[in-house]
Amino acid sequence: MKKLLIILSIPVLIMLGSSCNKDAGDPNFSETLMEGHWKVAQFYHIDRDETWNYQGYKITFAVENTVTAVGVNFFAGEWHISTNDGLQLSMDFKKTLHFEKFNAKWDVVNYSVNVIEMELVNESLGATDHLVLIRM
Repeated sequence: MKKLLIILSIPVLIMLGSSCNKDAGDPNFSETLMEGHWKVAQFYHIDRDETWNYQGYKITFAVENTVTAVGVNFFAGEWHISTNDGLQLSMDFKKTLHFEKFNAKWDVVNYSVNVIEMELVNESLGATDHLVLIRM
């Protein structure tokens, strides 16, 4: 009887454990984001290369989900990670020059300690935005 109870409780424990991990996001990605500073290596918005708008900016993802972009101007916002629909990074710089184009839930296509590749499908415009950050 005791063995049967243990065997029956294993699937429940697995489900509880996996749902907790989903809500917490990807801890490795979060750590990668917060280690050091990033710069925009590539940004294509509606099939146009707009990388030049972000030259000279240092982007920092900090604890308590704050993100800053420091360059010619200073911009601050929030970031969040979700894993409900694959690994996603949300950024919100409010209505700020150029950086408002980052205000979305980006699909993280690939990441390493030095590069983060993301894309955003804009179905209404029929285009996909691409954003690549590299560690400074």
